[in-house]
Amino acid sequence: MLAFSAGAEINLTSTTLAISGDWQETWYLEADHQEHHNDGTFGDSTQSEPSLSLSVSSSPYGWAGASGILSAFGLRLEADAAPRGLSYEWGIGSLEPTTINTYATVATRFQVEQPALEIQWSGWAAFNYAMNEQDIYLELRDATTATSLLQWQASADWDTWGSGGFATVYPLTVTPAHEYELILAGWITAWDGKYAVLEADVMIREVPEPASGWLLLLGWGLALAGRRGR
Repeated sequence: MLAFSAGAEINLTSTTLAISGDWQETWYLEADHQEHHNDGTFGDSTQSEPSLSLSVSSSPYGWAGASGILSAFGLRLEADAAPRGLSYEWGIGSLEPTTINTYATVATRFQVEQPALEIQWSGWAAFNYAMNEQDIYLELRDATTATSLLQWQASADWDTWGSGGFATVYPLTVTPAHEYELILAGWITAWDGKYAVLEADVMIREVPEPASGWLLLLGWGLALAGRRGR
């Protein structure tokens, strides 16, 4: 998973990471000529750890599985399920609706010292079919005023992004005294031979004001002039 990097002036105030989901496994046994069902839920969350990972599978045969890795500014989700009608030598087959659903949310709050920011949103996806069975969502909010500043859904570009990656930079003007919240969310549902993997990463960079650069150059110039005059 891509690493998060940001300017030292960006101060993280809180991070909440959460993964949850549910699964259902349905199978047929030739021994008793019956359908059998089992289902379950899973989930984990943290507000104190820098990352969160979780891996689960359905039971008793493990025909559906999912995993997730989350950090303050990134996520990776993966899910797959065996095809329905799958047959084995011992007379057991996966049936509809063997499926698994997984959801992940990253909510990170931070404060900045400069009014100009650049938000770099990048990611990657691969899935074998059904474009509407997974998505990634990005939102940047001004938590002080409860105002949404930026919203984006990866599914808007599924035609070109379903088997590759992307990187986009958004310039924003913010208020340094405010607190901001970045929300990064993803979900996958897998059934009937479905496989999908999603990755997303956000990088935040403060853009120094042009005047500060000129003041720095002026300071160097005065220092050099003073040394030459000695």
